[in-house]
Amino acid sequence: MDPVAALGLAANIVAFVDFSWKLLYETKDLHSSSTGASIENDTLEQISNDLISLNNDLTAPSAVDAIPDPIRSLATQCKHVTVELLEVLDNLKVKGPHKKWKSFVQALRSVWKKEQIEGLLKRLERLRDEMQFRLQILLNERNSETQNMLTNVVAEIRRLKLGGAHKLLAQIEGVKTAISELKSDLQQQNAITRGASPASLTLAVDAYALRPSPESMNDLSNKLADLATEVGARASDQLLLKSLWFNRIGERQANVAASHENTFKWVLDPYSPTRFEQWIRSQNGIYWIMGKAGSGKSTLMKYLINHPDTTSMLKAWAGTKSLVTASFFLWKSGTSMQKSQEGLFRSLLYEILRKCPDIIRSVCTCKAETFQPFVKEVDPWTKEELWQAIGHLKKQSGVKSRFCFFIDGLDEYDGPPDDLVEVLESLRAWKDVKLCVSSRPWNEFIDAFTSDPQLALEDLTREDIRIYVRDTLEENSRFREMKARDSRSQILVQEIVEKARGVFLWVVLVVRSLLTGLRNADRISDLQRRLRDFPETLEKYFSHILASVEPFYREQTAQAFKFALEAAEPLSLLTYSFLDEDHLDSVLASTESLLTTSDVVIRKDDMQRRLNGRCKGLLEVVRGEKTSPSELPILRVDFLHRTVHDFLLTKDIQTMLAENLKADFDPKLRLCKALFAQLKFMDPHHLGGFRRQAQELLEDLTLYARGLEIELNSPQTALMDEVGLLVSKQADRFNVETGEAGFLSFLVHRELYLYVIEALTREPPLKASTRTALLASILVPHKTKHFSRRYDSKMVDILLKYGAGPSDRYEHTTVWTHFLQSINTKNTEPNPDPCLVRIIESMLQHGARLDIKIPVGERTGSRKTLQDDTSPREILRQALGEKFEQKMLRDAKSHATGEEDQKSLILRICSECNQSLKNVVHNRP
Repeated sequence: MDPVAALGLAANIVAFVDFSWKLLYETKDLHSSSTGASIENDTLEQISNDLISLNNDLTAPSAVDAIPDPIRSLATQCKHVTVELLEVLDNLKVKGPHKKWKSFVQALRSVWKKEQIEGLLKRLERLRDEMQFRLQILLNERNSETQNMLTNVVAEIRRLKLGGAHKLLAQIEGVKTAISELKSDLQQQNAITRGASPASLTLAVDAYALRPSPESMNDLSNKLADLATEVGARASDQLLLKSLWFNRIGERQANVAASHENTFKWVLDPYSPTRFEQWIRSQNGIYWIMGKAGSGKSTLMKYLINHPDTTSMLKAWAGTKSLVTASFFLWKSGTSMQKSQEGLFRSLLYEILRKCPDIIRSVCTCKAETFQPFVKEVDPWTKEELWQAIGHLKKQSGVKSRFCFFIDGLDEYDGPPDDLVEVLESLRAWKDVKLCVSSRPWNEFIDAFTSDPQLALEDLTREDIRIYVRDTLEENSRFREMKARDSRSQILVQEIVEKARGVFLWVVLVVRSLLTGLRNADRISDLQRRLRDFPETLEKYFSHILASVEPFYREQTAQAFKFALEAAEPLSLLTYSFLDEDHLDSVLASTESLLTTSDVVIRKDDMQRRLNGRCKGLLEVVRGEKTSPSELPILRVDFLHRTVHDFLLTKDIQTMLAENLKADFDPKLRLCKALFAQLKFMDPHHLGGFRRQAQELLEDLTLYARGLEIELNSPQTALMDEVGLLVSKQADRFNVETGEAGFLSFLVHRELYLYVIEALTREPPLKASTRTALLASILVPHKTKHFSRRYDSKMVDILLKYGAGPSDRYEHTTVWTHFLQSINTKNTEPNPDPCLVRIIESMLQHGARLDIKIPVGERTGSRKTLQDDTSPREILRQALGEKFEQKMLRDAKSHATGEEDQKSLILRICSECNQSLKNVVHNRP
């Protein structure tokens, strides 16, 4: 249901009843004129125009479930009354100006019988009473859908801390009060009416006391309209913010270790040689924090973001303007959004607009007209649209606000570093923006930031390392006792500082080893030997750790690392428990009952112990970000540090891992089966947020299945058939359509080309309507978890070859018309996308016609957009540009409709897909 449309229509119904009631019950002077024109006709024309205007506002949205049926019925009844009154007005105009009427009711008596007038009065009275009753249900009933939606809007405002909750609540209470006052008025009138004679009520020209006060009706109409506007605005803000948010948006920053107490104080010291304090307090541009791997850059960035002195200094820089800060931590091992420009833009916009809700719609203008709250979601953002929104944000700076962005891990960006540098250079050009960024000292960043204020972190943390080592060791009672007996303990601390070379991660690992020794009652000499034997670099340490794994576990260790490297994002601890099954195929074939909460806890506990024993801390369990208060946080398995990921990818380590794996080990296939097992045996009733988790698991499964298709040049038919059966039985849980096309429609948007060919050519054949639905679906692309929103000409070619056609009937029109209408509504500027051009050529070669009319325009909510017809050529010209459209039509005509055999089609698609697998996995825009 759409509460905005419902409230707006209710306001219009109240306004209509109020107008009609006054028209019949008030004395309307039809005489005086200063123009000398026909007074009666002038006034009657004005009444007609008012009725037509009110009638237009009574048009309900076309969607059946947008408005409650009783409200829709009231609107329809009001429209019928309008038709009758307009007919009367036309008759009165024909009667001419010779008759002088004191009121509309007097005029009405000249063309209507008494019974007709009484009937109209009774209908208006029923409409008035019914309207009051339905409004009370709409807003006062505890189980009212409208009331529940309004409550959710208020709750979301408070959750996002947007402000405006009190205003909206006050408006809701104001409407309820106005309804109560109207009810009281009606009760008083009904009491009077019961005591009056019918004759006195029939033509009640002077019966002022017998109608509701104009104030109560007019007040209610205005308050309903204002509430509808406010709810629509607040819901729009929430939808736009929701469209920018993405899963695990703040997880990387949350999982970065907090700084040790009393460390990093130097960075905000006004006398520090880094001059960071001067920059943050008074300068614009970029400040670059560089440092070698493991030096603590992310921890320092988190320290700066959260330190109150940073905020106070930035406020001094902002002066009289408001200060807005935002941050983003790029993460190479994370999801595509955590390491891309798109994720950077969305995160910055989301954080800024949450703090500045009054500019949401002005910044997101490219999206503001493309959706409707409670009816249509915001289409996925493109990188271009996000950059356009950033540009609108720039217009806000210099007027009201100053912005400071903290961006960590530039070297974790999944793309050419120069692309990211270009974005940062564009941001630095803003008058009221400054950026604090961190990265390893790569050449691209050295070239870009060489003249900017900067610091080299490993040169500045010597004292921080000493403080950390001293404090951490002295928390141990054995070390305190040793320190009291033996002065060599101080030498031990100093030796760690000397050997660290500014690499904080190395220090953390050394101290961890020393604490293990203290737990085993090591002497000071033992601790010194531990330190001297400890590998001097992180790489040597990682090699040492791998060498220390028991030979018994080395195959399982290699498997765990391969899974972590193959995964598109860190896998859950529960997924690892299924990956670790001895006989995973047998588990999948079993009919065991669903896992209980206790089973899940045991699985996670066992798996964490196994990873600890096999990977020796190089893989660690981290707590995922919660997306709602009711959802359980997901425990994920991630690399100890980015340096572990890089180390495992070196040639020597890859060779070592391969030597410990069986020849037939395939991490993608194992991942597919483990994810399927997890979907099959998880009980949604025992886990909060499982519906969303199930959808994400299915997305991941299809990604790895696609990787297998490309790797092996063959579909995973048996496995995907089993997955399809499970998904079809629980379509709602996976947000997949029901019916024969449901799961296949899901797959055509995820590029499983070979499986789709297999499904289209097997016996018994798919229904023609299913093939048509698949073609219509792929022609309107949408973004998925791992695939950007783009046209897929390869999948269109497949569906056209195997039975679907542009002239097939689909949703009261044809596939071709449906496709052209989608192009017409989604393209405002010419965009000759090569895949879109290829699709249009293929459709024309398969019989799409250019000599037809395409209806364009739509009716949305209460706003009427007139429908019109246009030609396919005009739509193609607007979508592609005139020159490109003409060239494409020539090319389409010159190509004969050649039939590509199945083998050739498969070979072509496999060849094209092999070139693009990496891009798809990383979701590069």
